[in-house]
Amino acid sequence: MNDGSVNGHPVVKRLRGISEPVVTKSQEFVDDVHEQWEASDSLVIHKIQDLNEIGFGETHAALTFKEICRIDPVIPKTLCLGR
Repeated sequence: MNDGSVNGHPVVKRLRGISEPVVTKSQEFVDDVHEQWEASDSLVIHKIQDLNEIGFGETHAALTFKEICRIDPVIPKTLCLGR
């Protein structure tokens, strides 16, 4: 531990060994729930997704600006400098 790192400490190694399966299993659970959410035929889920998109989705202006940036990265800089 001359490098100041605690990664080599036996306690840290033990905790890492215990936590890795938990993290893996949790990520698998999250992925399963996300897949079920996206593939749901429930009208309630679709309504929640629509409301989420309305409340947190990008506006038409933001999508347009993003597309402009993708096509020509110089144009947005010119537009911003002109203000």
